[in-house]
Amino acid sequence: TSLRANTFNCLAALEKRQGNLEEALKYLLQVLQLESAHRHPNTNINIASLFLQLQRHSEALQHAKKSLRVLRDREMSEGPLTVKDKQLMAVAYHYLALAQAASDDAETRASSQASLDDALEVATTSLGEDH
Repeated sequence: TSLRANTFNCLAALEKRQGNLEEALKYLLQVLQLESAHRHPNTNINIASLFLQLQRHSEALQHAKKSLRVLRDREMSEGPLTVKDKQLMAVAYHYLALAQAASDDAETRASSQASLDDALEVATTSLGEDH
């Protein structure tokens, strides 16, 4: 399964580079099905990115939230996150904010600033203020 997931990830990256966002999305959704218990936040982050580019903001919002949920669960069960995981968390908050800002719902749009603040806080603590 890992080899198939890696292959689909590579195909998704190739399709994205060629501008075939829908095809890239199909491959990443297959990766998500293969990954056990959806424990890989970077796949959901990549899916959120594609949904944002496709202007499918509500779906981007859901995948950014899934990434954050996986990372928070990891932190609760395994202790402090690695620097890489904190970086992923910052990106997930950023994508969450972008999706929230594009929402039709005023309350959801209003929460985008708090998500950006969270992204900045996580990035600053993991990368330092000079980054």
